[in-house]
Amino acid sequence: MSSRHSGPLRVSAKLTNLKLIRDHVEDAARGAGFPDLKVYDLVLAVDEAATNIMMHGYGVSAATAESGGEAGVVEVETNLDDSTLRVTLRDQARPFDLTAAPVQTELPPLGERMPGGLGIFLIRKTMDEIRYRRTPDGWNELTLTVFRPTGPEEG
Repeated sequence: MSSRHSGPLRVSAKLTNLKLIRDHVEDAARGAGFPDLKVYDLVLAVDEAATNIMMHGYGVSAATAESGGEAGVVEVETNLDDSTLRVTLRDQARPFDLTAAPVQTELPPLGERMPGGLGIFLIRKTMDEIRYRRTPDGWNELTLTVFRPTGPEEG
């Protein structure tokens, strides 16, 4: 089984860096030949996870993202083998285990929804595997995995 691994992308935890993260992940998925729908799902999930890290873990807001204040770091690393693409996000923000968060089985009606709050739901709906761990040296590691489709190519 062959394996490809990209060096990590390391960015300041500023909302303006989300595009760099999305592009990094999209390049890896497209370069691996994943179909459009899987690429979209993976990019969406990583964007939601990175946004949550920045906003909730580090407490970054749109205002502080533009102010040039101190920000934490987010690392994004991709690892590809014959059947899977794994994206690992690393940060030193407050610990948060997405896999232990309450499972939302239904969304409230559109008229009753508050802005935001769909990130975890979307990540769970689009990813094939989700793993979280807190490393001994104080880093959060969230690994999002998509399996290569085995049937006819989608999207």
